[in-house]
Amino acid sequence: MRDQEPLLRADQNRLWLRWFLDGMVSPHLAASDPLFDTLAIYETSLKKVNELYATVEKSRREALASAITAHVDDVVKKLRATHKRDYASPATRKLLIASTLTPRCYICGFEFSQPAVDAFLKVKGSAAITVPALLDVFRPRGLVMRDLGIEIDHIVPVASGGSGQNNLRIACGWCNKYKSDKVSLYEAPFLAARTENAFLIGPHKLFELPNPFWTIRILALRGFCQHFDGCAHSAKDAEMFVTPVDWKGSPNPTNLTVRCEHHLPFKNERRQASKDIEKLWGGRKK
Repeated sequence: MRDQEPLLRADQNRLWLRWFLDGMVSPHLAASDPLFDTLAIYETSLKKVNELYATVEKSRREALASAITAHVDDVVKKLRATHKRDYASPATRKLLIASTLTPRCYICGFEFSQPAVDAFLKVKGSAAITVPALLDVFRPRGLVMRDLGIEIDHIVPVASGGSGQNNLRIACGWCNKYKSDKVSLYEAPFLAARTENAFLIGPHKLFELPNPFWTIRILALRGFCQHFDGCAHSAKDAEMFVTPVDWKGSPNPTNLTVRCEHHLPFKNERRQASKDIEKLWGGRKK
């Protein structure tokens, strides 16, 4: 499982904990009912805890129910307040652009064009964003215009407890749409997508494509180039990509590593005509 093993195990534990907490009390269900208050959350949690752990001493069951209540109640309050927050205000947009020397996607390091920045800031008369003729096979950013634009992303999804200005970053449309509200590798399909026909990257014949969320999750958690000789580049100053460690293996999370644009194997060969990439990815053009 190479150097991604800690990432995989951490995501497995994270997802199990989320399942456990949401299984006790659904935050979305509670948020939809204005009468479902903190006491109701506690009573519901305690009832289920008593059912699951009847032999555990009472004080420990009550402590667990209180901990569950604190978490769920916090998420519920943030869900209910979501519609009141205006993260797309002009001031917020300007602040996010000014927070970095060069506006880049905080996940993959993609450098935004000036037209993309102007569109994000709603500058009148801004030029149109240019769609590239060549796209990366493993990350086909540019199949649709949204991919190249700037969007506001919550690092931690609101549904998972994220809130506040410090939780906001600018992301490219491609990363933001595939990240969505997922927080774990295990929330994406378990197998790499099989293509109808083989495709080449350099001398390597491949039949599978990595799930987009695998790419995003690995890039977001690593954030820096993992070149074996060492590299100081990160998503703050260079574009990052995932690449197979072993080209004979499937491009899944156990066999993917991060490389910057300067150390990416077969960099030119990975960039192929958009019409060919569109055909390769098929229904993933969203």
